[in-house]
Amino acid sequence: MWAFIFAKFYTWASKRFAPEFLSYFSVAAVEKAEEPNKRASCDKWQYSPSTDRSEVIEICKDVYGGFDALPKVIDTYHTQPDTYIYVCEAEGTLQSLICCQLRGQVFYIWGARTRDVYRGKGMAKLLLRHLEVQTACLYSLDSTSIAGFLSTTIQENAPMRRIFNLNGYVEHCLIDIVSLTSENIKNLKESDSSSLVNADSMTLQYCTCVIELQIALKSLRHHRQAANLDSTSSSHDSTDAIPLEPNWLPGEYVPWPVECDQVKSFIKGKKIFIVSFPNENASTPTTAQAVIFLGIGDHGSPFAGIVAASWPALLAAVEHALKLDSGCTRLYIDRCDAIDRELLQQKLDGGLKDYIVLYKPLLK
Repeated sequence: MWAFIFAKFYTWASKRFAPEFLSYFSVAAVEKAEEPNKRASCDKWQYSPSTDRSEVIEICKDVYGGFDALPKVIDTYHTQPDTYIYVCEAEGTLQSLICCQLRGQVFYIWGARTRDVYRGKGMAKLLLRHLEVQTACLYSLDSTSIAGFLSTTIQENAPMRRIFNLNGYVEHCLIDIVSLTSENIKNLKESDSSSLVNADSMTLQYCTCVIELQIALKSLRHHRQAANLDSTSSSHDSTDAIPLEPNWLPGEYVPWPVECDQVKSFIKGKKIFIVSFPNENASTPTTAQAVIFLGIGDHGSPFAGIVAASWPALLAAVEHALKLDSGCTRLYIDRCDAIDRELLQQKLDGGLKDYIVLYKPLLK
């Protein structure tokens, strides 16, 4: 009986995760055999606040200059439905962890941390593969439709980018991070006269439902999606094809899939706005020029996530965001691959920061 169940599971998982799944159960042994002085075996289990919290605090104490928000929020996330946090122990001590949560039809992965002395020894890769297999198997048995895995990392984090890329994740885009200093606000407004658009010349409306948001985001991102489709159709090897990204909102280092409950609550709380040109013909639907999402970061600071596909629309969205929340301290901007990043960088004092959005679809 158990042999039959395992065989069915192996057949399903090998289709979903091939070739990663085929090497999953032996990967630790292979790595240890290939690099015996570098790799270390480890035990993995789900996070428990009572036994693991102090170790997590120790691992995170020097991350982001000592301002890592993960220790503050991990226990809250741990209590939320469809959340899985895996930790990895070696030599009797917790050395690494990774978090994920089902949001709509996408698993969002975040919070990958490894103790300094164990970085580069394969723990993050092992945990990522463990997380993928465990979560996908659970929801396959539950007949829940899962589209794939979504994550982010900063551009400077080359080791994590490499781990994601080796495990089949595609880097879809950069989200530009703008600190709203008075100088940056002034520089953004001082554009060429040909680019100036008064925010009042565009209408601002509350987003009323998920479908409306989906249509707006797809319209704004059609340039990037078309490029991905061209790459996919011209690819002779399916492994080179770029998967279409799910619809999501840019947040504070977090892409929020539009089908998830959190986005529904943002819509209900009137935190999402659609910017468009006035339409003289009431029978013709307006075309979105930008989307604005107002949120609160992990440290309590207001921010605005903006999706815009033209420079005038971006400027109008920034102006609207500042009117909606004068306390806004940061912008997270998806330029939809349609706005020159160098132009944005030229307008800012001190340049841009950014994070990368990565996506891995589940094979059907």
